Amino acid sequence: MLTSATPPRKVFDTIQILRGLAALIVVLFHLSLGNERRGQQPLIGGLFQNGFAGVDLFFVISGFVIMHTSHRYFGTPDYFATYIRKRLIRIYPIYWITFVVIVGGLLLVEFVTKKSVGFLPTSWDLIVSAFLLLPNHPNINGVTWSLSFELYYYLLFGLLILSRQLWLLIAIVLTLSGVATLNPNVFTPYPLLTFFFSPYNLEFASGVLIWWLIHQYKFSTPICFLLLLISGVWLLVNKGTLFEEPAKRTILYGLSSFLLVLSFTGLERNGWFQPSGLNRLLMKIGDASYLIYIFHFPFLPFYGRLLNAVPNTLGQHIAALLFTVVLIVVCIDLHSRFEAPLVKKLNLLFKPVSPKPDNG
Repeated sequence: MLTSATPPRKVFDTIQILRGLAALIVVLFHLSLGNERRGQQPLIGGLFQNGFAGVDLFFVISGFVIMHTSHRYFGTPDYFATYIRKRLIRIYPIYWITFVVIVGGLLLVEFVTKKSVGFLPTSWDLIVSAFLLLPNHPNINGVTWSLSFELYYYLLFGLLILSRQLWLLIAIVLTLSGVATLNPNVFTPYPLLTFFFSPYNLEFASGVLIWWLIHQYKFSTPICFLLLLISGVWLLVNKGTLFEEPAKRTILYGLSSFLLVLSFTGLERNGWFQPSGLNRLLMKIGDASYLIYIFHFPFLPFYGRLLNAVPNTLGQHIAALLFTVVLIVVCIDLHSRFEAPLVKKLNLLFKPVSPKPDNG
């Protein structure tokens, strides 16, 4: 049953856990895809063939998190610059590091082999587009298309910080996104409109809705498990959706992600997620999820070499396990030693200096 909510906790551990799981699902999707492209068996009987749905889960989580951390600043335009600064620092520095490494590596390969690798932007405008993660930028790192949407979500949400009256503009965007979901080809001739009114916007909005529901109602444990069951069934029944179909993905994986996040946060409020060794590990993976997500793709060629060195299906699964474990360990260490301190230092560095009071 539903009852009126008591004030929820400041931090939701389940959100971090789901972040980590979403990142790992995407990693395993790419590993399984690598197997298939080499004519080998997909991982665990094709369990992760639709693991791209981890991105849909990320979008729902992003809506929840941005609402949870920034709703109190609605109608506070003085906070807008701080809000944008924090969001940009969260995304760009780590991305730029991978950008430089990937571009440098590809240029080195071209120099050594005297052959074009085909992945590099061919003009300055494309380079700038990729560097700034502009809409429809060239994906030098194959997962960064989703970061463009994240930045767009941050900007849309920031409108409410500038003025509560701008909710109407957001409502128009979501309405047109709904139109694009029901009629996927409506904006196809216009790439920018396809981006701005993407069905993915509804996934972000659904995360905001979860935050509101959790604040308004307390979901009983049976209801939470029922939502979790429906999420799983809906996911299994519709697992044939293709990566390139945002409208269907939103209806199928977006809805499943919505139910999953709602059930997990509801269960946490009911005391089902207590501190434990496993939960702490999963939260560490969640803390490092951005690194896992953005770092794994450039290193997939190393996984390919592992696959070439193993003779059978068992060896392929061991190679995938080894790649994933090493990735997790390295990214957790990099998060604690490098990413978190870097983000903290950059926020301090670019924090506006408050004017000193005039005592004269």
